[in-house]
Amino acid sequence: DKVAALVDAVAAADNDKAETIADLQAQFEQDKVAALVGAAAAADNDKAETIADLQARLAEDKAVALGDAAAAAADDKAETIAALQARLEEDTVAALGDA
Repeated sequence: DKVAALVDAVAAADNDKAETIADLQAQFEQDKVAALVGAAAAADNDKAETIADLQARLAEDKAVALGDAAAAAADDKAETIAALQARLEEDTVAALGDA
């Protein structure tokens, strides 16, 4: 009877051990999935922030480029006006000289 009781106790302990191992494996899988989901969410957040940063940088670069183009156009216009005024003065002087 003692042997039978010990055999039963060992069998029960083995069953408990197997259940504990199965529970731990299940918990490990759940934790692994949760960690992967968390990592994926963090990666999505990082990607969204990176995209937003790049869009902001693009907008800034566009604004700078437009400002530079406007300044260059204004410079060209001022130079053209100055050149036309000089030409007008030359033509006026030439016309007065001819007259």
